[in-house]
Amino acid sequence: MAEIALVTFDLDNTLWAVEPVIVRAERIMRDYLGQVAPKFNEMFDSQQMWQLRTEVVSANPSIQHDLSATRELVLRRALSLSGYDQTSAKAHAAEAFRRFLKARHDVELFDGAQQVLAELSQQYPLAVLTNGNADVRRLDIGEHFSHFHSSASANASKPDAQIFHAALDGAGVNPNQTVHIGDNWVDDIQGAAAVGMHTIWVNFSGEPAPRADAQAHAPSATVRNLLDIPAALAALQT
Repeated sequence: MAEIALVTFDLDNTLWAVEPVIVRAERIMRDYLGQVAPKFNEMFDSQQMWQLRTEVVSANPSIQHDLSATRELVLRRALSLSGYDQTSAKAHAAEAFRRFLKARHDVELFDGAQQVLAELSQQYPLAVLTNGNADVRRLDIGEHFSHFHSSASANASKPDAQIFHAALDGAGVNPNQTVHIGDNWVDDIQGAAAVGMHTIWVNFSGEPAPRADAQAHAPSATVRNLLDIPAALAALQT
């Protein structure tokens, strides 16, 4: 391959486990709303909120890739449907989302993440490519990244080629000079490979790749531990 000019990273479930973070953030959000808008919790459980989200996104397709804008708008709509006036609904939704987003950034990095990012940032420019709404610039590890791209900023979600091209164009590099690292077989590995990027699949469980048709792209390398990433990159380079 050409000399590596950019290494891109997924965040959720690659550098930290996202499920417990979201569960905790949701609980904090609902605890707040239970105090200031108790009718919300009475009327909307998680399933009903998901159904409302579908309706809101359908009516506002321009925000479908912006998880933050979507969540706050859904909250505002749910509060209105719970009987709160527009002013109260807007204020409660904004504060509830602020608390959610703060908790969203209370993450516990996987073993080796901090060490690997510090090491790699001395050798390669690093970029974030995430479908989530965690902003790595709010975390200590943000100092290791020179570029940040989310589904909101790119107006597209992985595996759509648009978000990968946003990273390539932003760094001024070609796909064959870039390695994308992530845990998701479809969003990360297939999406990046489809635009010509090299890939490292972070497969913590060691499970075989999902059954795929003949068009599926094999990862350039696979690791089961983040600490193995520097060696995998070096092997690709040589």
